[in-house]
Amino acid sequence: MKSIKLMFLLLFYCMNIFAESEPVTLQKIDIAYIHEDLDETELHFPQISGLENSFVEQKINDTIVEKANIENLRAMASSGYDSGTNVSCSAYLLGDEDSPKKLSTLMSVSGRLSSGRNGHEYIPLMFSLESGDIIPSSELFLENAQEELDDWLYENILEQSTYLNIENALPVPLDNAILTDTGIFIAYPVDTFKFLSDTSAAFHFYYYEIIELLNKDNTIISGIDILKLSDKKEEIETIKETLKNKQLFIADGHHRYETALAYKNDMALANKQHTGNEPYNFVMMMLVDMNDPGLVILPTHRMVKNLDGWNFERFLQRLKENFHVEKYPIISIEDNNIFNEIEEKLYAKGKENTTMAFYGGNGGLYFVSLKSREILDNIQTDMSYAYRNLDVTILHTLILDNILGIDKEKLVNQDNVFYTRSIKEAIKEVERGNYQISFILNATKIDEMKQVALHQEKMPQKSTYFYPKLLTGLVINDLK
Repeated sequence: MKSIKLMFLLLFYCMNIFAESEPVTLQKIDIAYIHEDLDETELHFPQISGLENSFVEQKINDTIVEKANIENLRAMASSGYDSGTNVSCSAYLLGDEDSPKKLSTLMSVSGRLSSGRNGHEYIPLMFSLESGDIIPSSELFLENAQEELDDWLYENILEQSTYLNIENALPVPLDNAILTDTGIFIAYPVDTFKFLSDTSAAFHFYYYEIIELLNKDNTIISGIDILKLSDKKEEIETIKETLKNKQLFIADGHHRYETALAYKNDMALANKQHTGNEPYNFVMMMLVDMNDPGLVILPTHRMVKNLDGWNFERFLQRLKENFHVEKYPIISIEDNNIFNEIEEKLYAKGKENTTMAFYGGNGGLYFVSLKSREILDNIQTDMSYAYRNLDVTILHTLILDNILGIDKEKLVNQDNVFYTRSIKEAIKEVERGNYQISFILNATKIDEMKQVALHQEKMPQKSTYFYPKLLTGLVINDLK
């Protein structure tokens, strides 16, 4: 099993799980990701709908809630004993697109666990959509899989590790595995084996890495078809030809691209036998259709502190020189619905005019909108109108710099400004006295980013948080 690699090296593949051969009834099954914000506890868990058999549907949904201890976490939060637990999740429908047969869910729980102590654990579950029963992961593997995986783990990781407990690491818990859309995920039970800082251990193997250990006679596995594009020169040439004249935008990661380019040039100069085919000539990237509805930019809000001579009323008066200012009363920041209301109102106002919000404490939330677009003619005059028209540019120039004295250098050094994705955190941190004021922004639009790029300009700092993001370490480019 030495050929198995935990990380595959720049291999691109396609995976399809086909329907079983017997006739099937078409049904549209949807996965909803439920989000519950219970003060310091945040719950995210999947629930399905659309199954023809409502009993099976309810059985699956109830089992997910039960296994993740959702009811216990709700009760603890409502009783005033907030656990500070975070439950995140992912879910996969497996089978033919029109009639999936299996559902895999993976929940990650961090904070106070059901045992009462702090830590982290994975909860992998795999369901039959026909019966609602949990599918035992033992059905996925051949009889020799345990020995092979144990040997591989020992030789490639445990024998070379200085901090992992070998005795607890073996055997690999094959009874705690699920299928995902790309491979096999195997999680160690939280009380059996941990890496550092009470974090559970887990492995993910791509199908082509572990295919020889899977039980292909089982209908769960038999439909998997693996294609390594690295072996398909014709397909690679088709992709290259298709993209040859296309315009590509580096939406995220331009620093990494520039670093890779500089590294490539240095290596080429140092290599007298340079051919252009060496690994350093290539860089990994993910390509996404800019018009794909699944591609979004999430907003990044600003929290400000360390302001000398801070005076809220004086700030408010200066702000009114260029902005319309509207106070929005917050009855209670303990009401979690208020944060959704702020987001919805900000989005609606932003459709009509450049609008942002700020919170200065004591229930004082304000919406501010630009009085005139002519104001933009006098800011960042060396940049395009597309750049000057960004909400982030307006905030940084007209408010942070002109009023609060936070210039570009201070922004880079993060002397005053810190960032969060959460409106709730932005407001509560001011209320707790950790920050003096927070600014809440609408998300940058995809087309705004495109127009700035077409002018050969880079987006302002912390203005493009693209989602979804690839997991760090998902693939590794071997430059040797």
